[in-house]
Amino acid sequence: MSAAMEALTAEPTQAAPLLALERQVRRGGTGLQAEDLSGCWQLQRIWSRGSQRADGLSGGLLRALAARLEISATPQGLRLRNAVTLGGLELRFEGPGRLQGSRPLLLFS
Repeated sequence: MSAAMEALTAEPTQAAPLLALERQVRRGGTGLQAEDLSGCWQLQRIWSRGSQRADGLSGGLLRALAARLEISATPQGLRLRNAVTLGGLELRFEGPGRLQGSRPLLLFS
């Protein structure tokens, strides 16, 4: 697992460590590979651009909707499933994806 991935999974509770990590990644890239992202990612906190505090309302709403991104690496590339759930109703988008760039952007195809 890359150093950037370890830092991300450490779940910092303040914006400062995330902003420091973001500055480092902008200079040197993340080193993330598709295999590093496999799993079910669930939203915990959201920071607005320039804010030092997490936005509790937006984060709470998306947690209440069980917002998640499931990523699996296959021989053909990444398989993505983005979903929210409200009661018994699930809204889901599925499809192939890929990483692009040295600070990889996750792209849905």
